[in-house]
Amino acid sequence: MIEFYEETHGFGEYQRIYYLGDNRTYTFAELHKLEKVIKTAQAMYEKACKAYFKKHGDFGSAILGNGIYVAVKRPRFKHPFKMMLVAPRGGGQSDGASFASKDPVLKYLKENGIDAWYDHGRMD
Repeated sequence: MIEFYEETHGFGEYQRIYYLGDNRTYTFAELHKLEKVIKTAQAMYEKACKAYFKKHGDFGSAILGNGIYVAVKRPRFKHPFKMMLVAPRGGGQSDGASFASKDPVLKYLKENGIDAWYDHGRMD
């Protein structure tokens, strides 16, 4: 079973509010129903990142927080937050492999009814 973690920042239940555009907002229950699709997407992304890394090496800026995100609505909160759904693994710590490998995974998620987007993260 996939575990979803809520992000809290020390004082109460502060959450970051992001403009999430026109993306569909999911509940945790809806995402749990799509667990098989999410796990397949994670395996696809990991395989693609490893292949790209093996061929081209580690290049680009070192970044944190890059990956494929969805908008999630939590109980008791007015605004949705962005949650990483699929993390790039096996592609080093730069953005080269993760950025180059994202398109087939985003296409697969869209074909299976998941409205997701890629976030470049932030420079480390």
